[in-house]
Amino acid sequence: MNTKTSLKRKKPYYKAISREIEEYIKREKPSMLPTEHQFMEKYKVSRTTIRKALGLLKEANTIESVKGRGTAVSKKIKRVSEMNFLLILPEYSRFQHYQRDIFAKLQDFLGKKGAGINVMVAAGQCELNSRQKQWLEKADGIFAGASAIRAAGWSSLLQLYYHKTLILLNFDPVNFKFVYCDKAQGTAIATKHLLGLGHRKIATIGLVIDSLRLSVFESVMEQNNVNHDSSLDINCAGFHHAGYIAAGELVEKNIDFTAVVAQNDICALGVMERLLQMGYKIPEDVSIIGYDNLLDSESYPVPLTTVGPNLDRVVDSAIALILDENHKFMDDTLYGKVIEPELIERESTGPAPR
Repeated sequence: MNTKTSLKRKKPYYKAISREIEEYIKREKPSMLPTEHQFMEKYKVSRTTIRKALGLLKEANTIESVKGRGTAVSKKIKRVSEMNFLLILPEYSRFQHYQRDIFAKLQDFLGKKGAGINVMVAAGQCELNSRQKQWLEKADGIFAGASAIRAAGWSSLLQLYYHKTLILLNFDPVNFKFVYCDKAQGTAIATKHLLGLGHRKIATIGLVIDSLRLSVFESVMEQNNVNHDSSLDINCAGFHHAGYIAAGELVEKNIDFTAVVAQNDICALGVMERLLQMGYKIPEDVSIIGYDNLLDSESYPVPLTTVGPNLDRVVDSAIALILDENHKFMDDTLYGKVIEPELIERESTGPAPR
């Protein structure tokens, strides 16, 4: 391993080290990694920092500890290039934007690994042609969108392949492997962020249809001794046009508000569009926060502050789970990974107006 490094120090440094070690694995294809002491000498850091860096690679199933030998490159990761994967997407009309982003990220990752990829759309009744049936049988791993398996017949079909099927970004207690991001926790993070900026008159748009998330919002407000006016809760579905209409309804109530927690990013962007048209300045007059961490949210006229999963972590966790052969089918047993949501602070939130 080259003892010289051009790695620039970043915070947290262990993440940058982890990325460089991963690049070294891809480039040199070693069976064993250097010792912790050798890494400490190379990067001039503590053992704790090196262990954190290696911990990220172990979580992604890239490396594994071998008793008496050291740290080995996982054989399972090496097999990805020889495997075939099936991606089952919802039909376009039901294709939620967050699923679009994660499937694009997953497909890009598998493509770069050299894996075989087939794609099906779960539209209408579950009727497969001979080629699609062959894809299911020969797939080493199946990734399905949550709304895809709700289409008629698909859940029952995939139960036959439960051991190699993973549901993306949804908690679905039907014995499939899953990767999920806790939306309730995300709502708490969003609410605390606005409270920390001094907002006390906070409206919700779209949370009414999700009683758990609304109760989390109310609980956080109460814990911070803020009386929430329920008149500022507007019911709507999580679409752009629904957020646009709901924002108009909110303004028509003629009740003072300084911030909005939206059901998701698409809804939040609809809210933003309507408020901008009505002459509000964002975030000077109103702060807006969404959920999902969509790729589109960064490129709007006012980049959207959001809460959601780190897509790289979702993909790494999904690959590790799909390669895990220890999953057994047992009633009431859930097997998966819950990704903690992160706050992505952009320009749509700011201090509450005085």
